[in-house]
Amino acid sequence: MEMMIGMSQLADDYGLDVWIWYPSMDKDYSDPKTVEFALKEREEVFKKLPRIDAVFVPGVTLATFAPTFSWI
Repeated sequence: MEMMIGMSQLADDYGLDVWIWYPSMDKDYSDPKTVEFALKEREEVFKKLPRIDAVFVPGVTLATFAPTFSWI
């Protein structure tokens, strides 16, 4: 987390855009508790970064992950 914060601040200091990729790695997004945890985790991370201009939204592999959850 320290590295993400530092890199975000450095890019901001130089006027550069900050794009991040944040994967969806929890096992079962059909479980409301998992979704709640994932949303809270992202909120905490995003709030700590001095600058975010874009977030890459992870794609899905239908064989291992049903697209039932969106945090956008």
